[in-house]
Amino acid sequence: MMDDTSQKTAGAAPLLEARGVSVRVRATGEPLVADVSLTLYRGRCLGIVGDSGSGKTLLCRSLLGLLPSSLAAEGQVLFDGTDMLHTEAAEARRRRGTGLGLLLQQAMTAFDPLRTIEAHFLESLREKCGLATAEARRRAEAYLKRTGLTADVLHAWPHQLSGGMLQRCMIALTLSLEPSVIVADEPTTAQDACHQFKIVRLLAGLRQERALLVVSHDLAVVQALADDLLIMYEGRCVESGPAAAVLAAPEHACTRRLLDARRALSRPFLQLREGLA
Repeated sequence: MMDDTSQKTAGAAPLLEARGVSVRVRATGEPLVADVSLTLYRGRCLGIVGDSGSGKTLLCRSLLGLLPSSLAAEGQVLFDGTDMLHTEAAEARRRRGTGLGLLLQQAMTAFDPLRTIEAHFLESLREKCGLATAEARRRAEAYLKRTGLTADVLHAWPHQLSGGMLQRCMIALTLSLEPSVIVADEPTTAQDACHQFKIVRLLAGLRQERALLVVSHDLAVVQALADDLLIMYEGRCVESGPAAAVLAAPEHACTRRLLDARRALSRPFLQLREGLA
């Protein structure tokens, strides 16, 4: 659906492809996500935008086979020869981490409060990447530095860090596993402007060698990263296409409303900048 013409011509295979993905409540059959398809190639970024409750996070969890047992997914999610929706739990777990990486919104609850940040890094890097302790620690320090954190953070307990610092720890942990596809759900939501810029620049650099899917309410973040856009409304994809084209001439009312809201939020800043000029 988000195919890049030049890559299709060259015969490049997508890293991740979702076909007709739907999510429903098992007990009632209530549809939460309906018939969403997307294709993601190496070196490309797909941005997913929509209102709260539009199904963005559920779609992301479906792609990695991480839906709760109360929900059922249908369709196909193809990654490296595996359908993540219809494979054994152990196989899906093996594909996550070094294959499919996920940056979650809930950094405050992503870490075990009874373990240090270092313990989380070492366990993941030893189990997923087969690294010895010393090498795992060096990689952890390197990726923490790339998010603006020092090695001292490794000795901290989760409750000793702010929400923004925990989010950057989670980003560093996911990226340290060096996945080929990164699914980032609101990756800058807990950051100030300075650290938002740092995270966006980091993700933009990684996109050159990987595939990136970014979910965000912040259209500025999406615009800075995305080659293509998928707009979700009430669980459905209502508009999609190259990012520049969708933002320049939105066709769906939901897309126009999101852009209008962004302009309204930006207006006071633009007026202030003009006053200072």
